[in-house]
Amino acid sequence: MFLAQFLSYRKGQQKRTFVIVVSLNPKEAYGNTLMNNKILIVGDEPGIDLAFEKMLKGEHYQMFTSSQPNEIFHLVSKHHPSLLILNLKLYGNFSAELLVQLKKIFPSLPILAMTTFTNVLTEKLIMQLGASGYIRMPFDIHEMLVKIRQFSQYQNA
Repeated sequence: MFLAQFLSYRKGQQKRTFVIVVSLNPKEAYGNTLMNNKILIVGDEPGIDLAFEKMLKGEHYQMFTSSQPNEIFHLVSKHHPSLLILNLKLYGNFSAELLVQLKKIFPSLPILAMTTFTNVLTEKLIMQLGASGYIRMPFDIHEMLVKIRQFSQYQNA
């Protein structure tokens, strides 16, 4: 059984709508084996994508990227990532709603939020919204690898 949820947000004058469709049974969504080392990176900065590609090349992770909300559903459904990295800057204020909905629909999927915010209250809010963790941008490559390993192990445990 699947659930479809439509979400809308405004970016400037444009109204954008997308749908997230998920399996209601986490075992259906992720299969019997959780160990897949696939990472979905949601962002729109080619420089960051290139940094991830170089960083993960020798780490045996398969990386998928998306900057389009519609693709998030498709990539999560098709590849069942062990970690989703979300650039909170991508959708502005809507990123918080996206984070809440992703955790609501995929409660076992670890989400690492990338943020430029350094306010302690903002970081606590990010965690309360459902992020498994966060990292400040610009990020240190070694710190990011530690976080990726940490959350990939959490998912694969």
